[in-house]
Amino acid sequence: MNEQICQVRPATPSDSHAVWNVRFNLDVAATALTNELVPFDKHDEWFQKKYFGEVKNYCWVLVCDQEVCGYCRCDVDASLAYVVSIALNPNWHGQGLGKKLLLEVLVQLPSGLKLKAEVKNNNVVSVNLFKAHGFIQIETTPDTFVLTRQL
Repeated sequence: MNEQICQVRPATPSDSHAVWNVRFNLDVAATALTNELVPFDKHDEWFQKKYFGEVKNYCWVLVCDQEVCGYCRCDVDASLAYVVSIALNPNWHGQGLGKKLLLEVLVQLPSGLKLKAEVKNNNVVSVNLFKAHGFIQIETTPDTFVLTRQL
């Protein structure tokens, strides 16, 4: 991987399809908390409202070789914490891109935010990524680990 050809940028409305393709890749879906396939038209409606509507949620995409190969979402929840979700196309795994994406997002988020990550307990790579970058595990359920970090 040549890091000079990979960049993290804020998502645009036109990134909806690329984000959907990453999110519903079979390997990615297997590690997601929910893996029900959402039709693209419903996803697109949700994506446009979620990231370009009134509530301040955040979404960045990782672009490598002019392809959106991953995303990082930070969605405010009822407790006013921002739930962090990262996904990469499996073709780009093992190259340090999840780390690159998370680190760049962490410096772009406003200070003072409380972040939360809910990760399937069998997704060891993601749990270790969050822990390596200041997230602390605060809860364990039968299926997930919950980690937090204050910016």
